[in-house]
Amino acid sequence: MKPLLLCVLAVATVATTACHRPDDYLLSPTLADEVLSVTLSATSMPADGISRATVTAQIDPRTDYDKRTVTFATTAGTLIADGQQGTTISVTADSSGKAVVELRSSTTATTARIDVSVATILRTASVQFVQLTRDQVYDLSVSTYSVPADGFSTSVIMVTLKRLGTVDQRAVKFETSTGTFVASGQTLSRSVTLTAGASGVVVAELRSDSPGTAYVRITALDTVQDFQIAFVALRQSDVFDVAVDRTSIPADGFSSAAITAMLKRPGGTTQQRTFKFETSAGTLIATGQGSGRSVSVVADATGRATVELQSDKTVGSARVRVTAYDLPFEFTVNFTSANPSDVVTVNTSGSAPADGMSTILVTATVASNLPSGRRLVAFRTTLGTVTPAAIEADGSNTARATITSTTVGEARVTATVDGVTAATSAQFTAAYPDRV
Repeated sequence: MKPLLLCVLAVATVATTACHRPDDYLLSPTLADEVLSVTLSATSMPADGISRATVTAQIDPRTDYDKRTVTFATTAGTLIADGQQGTTISVTADSSGKAVVELRSSTTATTARIDVSVATILRTASVQFVQLTRDQVYDLSVSTYSVPADGFSTSVIMVTLKRLGTVDQRAVKFETSTGTFVASGQTLSRSVTLTAGASGVVVAELRSDSPGTAYVRITALDTVQDFQIAFVALRQSDVFDVAVDRTSIPADGFSSAAITAMLKRPGGTTQQRTFKFETSAGTLIATGQGSGRSVSVVADATGRATVELQSDKTVGSARVRVTAYDLPFEFTVNFTSANPSDVVTVNTSGSAPADGMSTILVTATVASNLPSGRRLVAFRTTLGTVTPAAIEADGSNTARATITSTTVGEARVTATVDGVTAATSAQFTAAYPDRV
């Protein structure tokens, strides 16, 4: 009986061996899809760092719970799911066998290979990140491509993002080769980075005080736009006007011409609003400033600055220069011979008895614009006595004195002010006794 048993076992062993087919343990594509399949919501999206595609893995819903972990890995972009972010993350499939992640694009044009695996089963998909053109990323507006190089005028540059992402993704960088950017909350610089708000809009202004070409670059979401802005050398006529009320004044030492300089664009810093006035002759006088051959005046809120040029007492001409923004404007004011009668006149009341008591009134009238300190009138007479000998002209521009004499005859009377003399005469007649 023992040999027979061995034979039966041998036959059974041979039969079992004959039934084993290794290929039956390999997954065909169809069977692999039944174990794990992958679908994409998009196979191409913008390389903007914002756009997303959904990656869905489907496993057999009957898979044991401890075998439902799906691992996602990508060669580019970022995978996002259940509070996780990275190039590799794991997600547990839900009761329907689905595991879902999002793939956020990078800002570099490339192809992302996505590997999805469950246990030893691996499936692969790919998504193309497509490079965007500038006008797909943001709009650019430049108010002017030619700006006066005055350190004040600006070109307004506005960028409007078409895609809003994270705070970092809403950053816009402005760069220039010359000039400086002016932007809210930023120091003056050749490079500023601004973060767009909910509107997606950022604004910077570019200005320069030197002529030349500014090469400007705008960068947002790794998308670059280059352009040029020309800063144009200023001309005096573009910056300010000068008006003179008189180009000829008496060389009397007190007559004056009013000079007014007017900025065409009021505003700017104190330095940018400062006019320098210079003259080769005469004296420049400005309110609140010391007088001299050169004075600097800061224009008021309307852009106006005014000085007066006071003449010398020497006949000639004054060459006057007005400068702003390093741009000069020159003109001439002539000092002409002064008419003495325009400075002082004198007259008397006529005649009086030469009795030593009767008086003749002498009245001198001086120029109304004769400055204080130069209004002292000195009286002289060739006959008799004048009282007072000197007196300041009053508010009505007159100075008065009296003359008495005990000698009969004609008195030559003079009045001198500020070096100018006027003359007249008075008559003293014979005095008769009160009684005979």
